[in-house]
Amino acid sequence: MCDLMLGESRFAGVGCEVIAAYNYLTYEGFEPDMAKLAYDFEKNALIAADGSLGSNPRKISGLFKAMGVGYKRFYKAEEAQAAVEEGKPVIVSYHIGLNIFSGIHTVFAVKEEGRLYVYNCYNSAADKTEVESIYQLMNKNSLFIVGYTEDDGQMR
Repeated sequence: MCDLMLGESRFAGVGCEVIAAYNYLTYEGFEPDMAKLAYDFEKNALIAADGSLGSNPRKISGLFKAMGVGYKRFYKAEEAQAAVEEGKPVIVSYHIGLNIFSGIHTVFAVKEEGRLYVYNCYNSAADKTEVESIYQLMNKNSLFIVGYTEDDGQMR
């Protein structure tokens, strides 16, 4: 996936929102087309027209609405942690640093067999990464932006 393009930029540095949405939808039993999903993000969610700043994670909700996917949006890390403790899959987006000008990262996380796994935890992560909590994923130097989970278990 790293060589796919988002606008004029390679996924390796800016495609995390698309990858998180793809992983979430796949986990929920959808069969998303990665190229179409990237196109939808290009047309509806880019921060900069050339894709160099990635996608706005707050606009994932609009893409889900257009697809008919039910979701619940939240704005606190505590809500993300509570959702995974309930066994729900989540998309989590956060600033990598302590201010709004630091880079952002968006991931898909789910608890399986009592363990919390994060997909695309780092740009170079080829597989899922186990973490103890959403807080460990973000670490103390991160600011939570937005998250998504199932809407009372209903995806459609």
